[in-house]
Amino acid sequence: MLPTKPHQLRKLMSLSVYKPSVLLRYLFHVSSGYVEENKKEKLELLKGITIGRNDTSNVSPLQQEVLKVWGEQDRIFPVQLAHEPKEVISKNAILELLKETPHVPQMEKPGEFNNIILNFLQGSS
Repeated sequence: MLPTKPHQLRKLMSLSVYKPSVLLRYLFHVSSGYVEENKKEKLELLKGITIGRNDTSNVSPLQQEVLKVWGEQDRIFPVQLAHEPKEVISKNAILELLKETPHVPQMEKPGEFNNIILNFLQGSS
């Protein structure tokens, strides 16, 4: 999850992005210090991702509607995890799955992703 070498980043991208080549060039060009910057905090954040994996949770359920947008082909956080925490997050959770989309649907299918967000915010989800 925190690659330090090009081949590690390529592996991570192959798991999370449908067509990684363009994204890889961008990441290496623009974000050369991303991995090392705040690495300790990023590792702590990754260790804290437990919703749907533990029997107990320290998250209080939300009363408002919650939208989860998930790529059906996500190999980092498989789609099964999207279904598990509904009772934990909110009884009013809405799950939108994007077909043929891995871990970053906002980049893979930005138009579809934005439409889902807009419909949710406008109350027509």
